[in-house]
Amino acid sequence: MTIEWIRDTELPEEILAQMENAASGAPACEGIHVPCGITVRLCDDETIRKINAECRGIDRSTDVLSFPTVAYPAGQTAGKSEKLLKREFDDETGCCFLGDIIISVPHLYAQAEEYGHSPLREATYLLVHGICHLMGYDHMEEDEKARMREMEETILQRSTRFIMSNGFHSGFVTITGLPNVGKSSIMNAMIGEKVAIVSSRPQTTRNRIMGVVTHENDQIVFLDTPGVHRPRTKLGEYMMQSVTNAMDGMDCVLMLADVSHITDKDIQLAQDVMRYKVPKILALNKIDLVHPESVLAATARFAEMGFNDIIPVSARKKSGLDELVSCIVKYLPEGPKYFPDDMMTDQPERVIIAEIIREKALRHLREEVPHGIGVEIMGIEKISDTLTEIHATIYCEREAHKGIIIGKHGSMLQTIGTEARADIEKLVDTHVNLKLWVKIRPDWRNNPADLKNLGYEK
Repeated sequence: MTIEWIRDTELPEEILAQMENAASGAPACEGIHVPCGITVRLCDDETIRKINAECRGIDRSTDVLSFPTVAYPAGQTAGKSEKLLKREFDDETGCCFLGDIIISVPHLYAQAEEYGHSPLREATYLLVHGICHLMGYDHMEEDEKARMREMEETILQRSTRFIMSNGFHSGFVTITGLPNVGKSSIMNAMIGEKVAIVSSRPQTTRNRIMGVVTHENDQIVFLDTPGVHRPRTKLGEYMMQSVTNAMDGMDCVLMLADVSHITDKDIQLAQDVMRYKVPKILALNKIDLVHPESVLAATARFAEMGFNDIIPVSARKKSGLDELVSCIVKYLPEGPKYFPDDMMTDQPERVIIAEIIREKALRHLREEVPHGIGVEIMGIEKISDTLTEIHATIYCEREAHKGIIIGKHGSMLQTIGTEARADIEKLVDTHVNLKLWVKIRPDWRNNPADLKNLGYEK
């Protein structure tokens, strides 16, 4: 099956290539032997909304629309209508034109994030779904839906086998552990970029952060979760839900433990990890802080629990990381390259900027303040090729905390801003004019609307 592309909105070439691969195998899965062609338009939400309203009378945006040109007999699909397809054959184009598919690219990315998988996977599914409609499938009734779903799976599985034949290995690895064992530090060290904030304070990671490490023959997609703890606020409940979500669909679990402070809670978490039927790796972090005998003792304590491998590492000294990466790769299944080579995180730029500011606040503020702090990016404006202006608000829950964050004569806020600016300039590759404000938002960690505004949304 050939595709004529209309690209109002762009997708990476890698995703387009996979979509063409899936489309090419669709006719064979349906049992069609006539050369077929389709048109695929990639557009924005507003365009697909207008088309949906004009052609279907439904005035709302959607993910994909299909417009078949072949009218199949009732109850039949393309595989049982080959004579009809041959009559529709166009000598000039050398194929039978099945119809048009329209895909909303913003919808595609939003659904990929919602369902927790890659844009490549979502784009391929939406195209296959549209092709099935063009081949006469529908999902208005339960039996029709089941038939259509079966055909979608057949096409997608054939497409995946084709990709996997090149020997490339890829998969999703969840990083878990108690608070403050170094999960974000380990992921940042393996990736080589700061995609999750690092602090000596526990529970600093609030969202499920996705980081990507790509080599010539493999790709690891890391999900860095908040430290496992008992939630005391709605924010805490959100953080623990993100841990549960990260465990779904994983290919490997990487548990971290602080070798300088092994507790019964580490043992309990290790026992909980054992219930997942995927390879399980234990990384004993902070080996630079203890005598080698302590590392051996900790290894022996965990050895009989069922971990596939136990690797001593130091995120701070970058020791043992190559061995850890190699260990992870050997457990990854053959699969596609989910993300482009130069992509290291799925986090939007404004989220990373907010997390950088929060990291600097956590580093300097006293014990009672940090976890009552949220950061909202109010605006990012590129003034010129060399200057970006950023406005951000730091929210706290109490009047007393506001004074601590600002500091005497604004000294603390200035320190936070200066350190954050240095990291943000590396991220955006321009000079940065960072303007910070501090506002009180009482009990925001228990307010669903506030959590949503600050980026913590289920």
